[in-house]
Amino acid sequence: RHRAPKTVTFTQRAVPYDKDGPQPAQTMNEWLRIPGWLRIDLTDPEPTSVVFHPQGRTMITASGRREGDTGSTVMLLMLDVFAQDPGTWLAQAEAVGLDGAVVSGQEWDGDEAWVLGAKPGQADRTQLWLDAASLLPRRYLEVQSGQGGQTVVLEGRASQYRDFDGVPFHTYFEFFQGGELRLVEVYEDVVIDG
Repeated sequence: RHRAPKTVTFTQRAVPYDKDGPQPAQTMNEWLRIPGWLRIDLTDPEPTSVVFHPQGRTMITASGRREGDTGSTVMLLMLDVFAQDPGTWLAQAEAVGLDGAVVSGQEWDGDEAWVLGAKPGQADRTQLWLDAASLLPRRYLEVQSGQGGQTVVLEGRASQYRDFDGVPFHTYFEFFQGGELRLVEVYEDVVIDG
């Protein structure tokens, strides 16, 4: 329904939250190649590039140290959904726990939404919420195993979509863990396919 961006660059202002509220913001530069690739350049405390890619995540420090990790469910559910063949995307989403056979209609922030992967009231499973009118991703939930075998629910909320020459892109994102706000990201100087 929407033209998918091939590349996106932007400056991110990230405000972490803890039990005392908002903490000092960090500014970083980011580059996306959709589907599957994201590079984030951090400067504090040590210059580090974080690269998310189809095989997982790699962190590269100024000293040349590399560390690997798992892939990014948030990228898959909130960004790659724009650009991939539906069958390919669904297979990857199901591999991270989204049940593609379950679709429900719910309400989110006063608007009608389509929910992939969960029935109403099911907050304990991986799911993607799409605005029913625009079909833009608004929210995702990811279920992970925490310490002691407890289940941890990670949640992301995209808002403040803007149109960039026919390409919608969100400019505000909130991350929650266990229902508590952990990070707010504000995207500025957005360039699509530049």
